[in-house]
Amino acid sequence: MKQIISTFGAIVFFLCSCSSQYPSLSQGLSIKCEELRAACSQKKINSPESTVADSLYMAGETFFQKGKHKDAYLVLESAATYYRLALSKDDLKNVDNELARLKKSLADAEEKLGMYQEVLKELETMEQP
Repeated sequence: MKQIISTFGAIVFFLCSCSSQYPSLSQGLSIKCEELRAACSQKKINSPESTVADSLYMAGETFFQKGKHKDAYLVLESAATYYRLALSKDDLKNVDNELARLKKSLADAEEKLGMYQEVLKELETMEQP
């Protein structure tokens, strides 16, 4: 029984300590969201994910201003995730484009190599008596 009470006390203490951290945690997330938002803006990303992230960011800021720090934390965490998703999708698109360009370049190089090999064979047969 004593063990159950001490465990319950530890859980209550943990939950109380977490709730007191929400103001600083949500403020830190707000700063992170602003950085991610700036990165999206700099890369000129205008995707559904960035639009959702912007809406969540504004809602999180509103919650923070109203002193609803836990709600702000949860919403800002979602906003940061959506910003990261938007940036990741943009990176993926850029990598896919680069891959397509490299594949085309490789195909062109292989075609030239084939032509050079044909010319080389013709030259070799011309040199033989």
